[in-house]
Amino acid sequence: MKKLLLCLCMIMTLGATAQKIKVLEENVNIEKILVQGFFVVVDLDVADMQKAWKKQLKTYGKVSNETNYSIIPKANVPSFLNGSIVAYSKTTESPNGLKIWLSIANASSVSEVEQVKSEEQARTILHDFAATSYINNINEQIKDAEAALILANKNEERTVKKSEYIDKQISKNGEEKLLLEEKLKKNGEDLILFKKQKVDNAEDKKKAAEEVERMKRAAELVKLKLKEIN
Repeated sequence: MKKLLLCLCMIMTLGATAQKIKVLEENVNIEKILVQGFFVVVDLDVADMQKAWKKQLKTYGKVSNETNYSIIPKANVPSFLNGSIVAYSKTTESPNGLKIWLSIANASSVSEVEQVKSEEQARTILHDFAATSYINNINEQIKDAEAALILANKNEERTVKKSEYIDKQISKNGEEKLLLEEKLKKNGEDLILFKKQKVDNAEDKKKAAEEVERMKRAAELVKLKLKEIN
């Protein structure tokens, strides 16, 4: 139940804050050269996002990791004009999550068309990565919430069954109590009867004893009559 409430609260919080993806322009110093690019901050677990972004970069080609940035000398970027594409990337941890910077350029052309194309593509890649990350994160939370809901339903079923069992036990106990009360009442009545029978028996004992004495005296008188015969 606690897990369910936690998951629901997290989903409601995300829904209430409505993640707004902002892709902003920023020039970064790469090997003492100021390179134009764009960045996005993904407000999720930094370690998870680092791993996901590295995986994303590998889809564009062989990644070479330098001291504080990554480069793909021969990048294969979707929807990009033919040419020698170079991609630079840098990630840094920020108070709001992982900051991902990306620059895409056609090394064989410096035309305005190519520049606009590279800017649009960089923006799109960053925006789509952030959106996909948020969607995947929410889907995971939904899965956790659904799993927690199943557990909560099972727990509720157990609680209902336990409640039904308790009700049956209370009813059974009430019936047994009535039987015991009836038995106690009968035992009380039997006790009164036995006491009365004891009193009556005592009188009968006394009368029987007196009768024995009378019979004893009568027998002795008969014996005396035998002695009187000469």
